[in-house]
Amino acid sequence: MNTRSGKHPASWLVVGFALGVSVMWFFREEPGLALSTDRTDNAIVATAPWDEQETVEAVYVLDLNRARLVVTAVNPITGRFLGVAARDIRGDFQLNPRAGKPKFAMVGGRAALTGQTRFPVRHLLYVVEVNSGQIRAYTTPFTGYAAAAGVTLQIVPVDGVAYGAPIIRR
Repeated sequence: MNTRSGKHPASWLVVGFALGVSVMWFFREEPGLALSTDRTDNAIVATAPWDEQETVEAVYVLDLNRARLVVTAVNPITGRFLGVAARDIRGDFQLNPRAGKPKFAMVGGRAALTGQTRFPVRHLLYVVEVNSGQIRAYTTPFTGYAAAAGVTLQIVPVDGVAYGAPIIRR
């Protein structure tokens, strides 16, 4: 059968390919990012995007027995850990020793904060202490993989709030 559309099948293939590429370009999506959290009886582990391209994750571990928060990240160039930073978070929550053992929950999230630190902030780590009804946000500013060159990782407190009380910001 000789129809008009059948005379130039290669041209229809090119038109279809061009149309497909145009649709893909118009509906392109950002790459998916998986934040994860896991828990044992003695520790909580959470990840959050760390660098500007969101190709490296900061890995946080909260030691539930000592209320000690630790962070590290892997340098994508060398494949080695950049070091470890630690923070005792009992003082941040002003925990009363008579109130019993603290009960923590933790999760990481994406963020784009400017002005809080010298380096870009691409994530926040949210730590909740259930007995006191408090939430604290922390971050580890992206240092441009400079930890090996003398810039050390640090855990920076960003803000906190008691979630049992009305939350009012001015």
